[in-house]
Amino acid sequence: MTATQTGAGERPKRSLVERRFPLDLHPRIARIRDLYEQSKRFKWNPERSIPWAEFDGARHPEAVREMARWWWSACVWTEYGRIAETPALLIRFCLERGGESDAKMFLAARGTQEVLYLEAATRYAGLLGGFIESPPEKADEAAFEQQLYQHALDPDVQPLAYIGAQCAIRDGLLLEHLREALRGASEPVATAILKRAVRDKEAQASFGWLYLEETRAAWTPQDRADLAAEVAAVLASDGPMKHRVVEACYLRMRPQWRDGDGAAALAALGVPEPEALHAITRRFVADARQRLAGLGVDLRDVACPRLGRL
Repeated sequence: MTATQTGAGERPKRSLVERRFPLDLHPRIARIRDLYEQSKRFKWNPERSIPWAEFDGARHPEAVREMARWWWSACVWTEYGRIAETPALLIRFCLERGGESDAKMFLAARGTQEVLYLEAATRYAGLLGGFIESPPEKADEAAFEQQLYQHALDPDVQPLAYIGAQCAIRDGLLLEHLREALRGASEPVATAILKRAVRDKEAQASFGWLYLEETRAAWTPQDRADLAAEVAAVLASDGPMKHRVVEACYLRMRPQWRDGDGAAALAALGVPEPEALHAITRRFVADARQRLAGLGVDLRDVACPRLGRL
């Protein structure tokens, strides 16, 4: 990294410069190295690991399958940005002088995990009636296209703050939502995909928290402030956009169902109720605030457009 001169009172501007040597590949964060080794043992194959032949579309009403294919398609829209973000974050670690090799190795594995989930989710949406290639409203596309890869490569965004916000917090929240989807799932294909997605997302969220815990001794007051600001920005955003898409479907389709029947039918296919996800989000933020406080980071109340103050 290099810094350029700025006006009085401004922080220096940084630029990304590759300074690779001396090359250090020795383990430095053992628990993250363990996550990397675990990811190799738990690698799965969407073609062979998922019981595709057990899916019986006739058992599920057409309206339910239509709703579920929107959800699973939106899962793909939500996660697809990671195809660019993960290698960008890996590049950032490789450019940062002294970037830990353990983090680089895990991020390489994370890219594979994401591709496997995307492949399985896309295929499942196809079974449910066809993968939907884009959100129903043109205006929603920009919300999914978050350009996270640019943020990961922004020299003025510290890797510590980025990992805390995007890995510990964003991945942690997505993990809790996947767990909720798995709790209600009973259809064999949905259950098999979600079990593997939960396991992989557990590793991804653990990576974020472990990195914070293992590096905290070297943090400066500015590091803590930057981390709190990045986390607040993530929480103040609209959250995983698939919830908004699916909520619109719920409102349109609920009058067709008796109370509770539609939610149970959708849960079997791995589609949780939006209200349940809202409650989970609130609990997660409260827990994350306490956990960050234990690391010396003060996360104040955040105004979320959909959920109010968190």
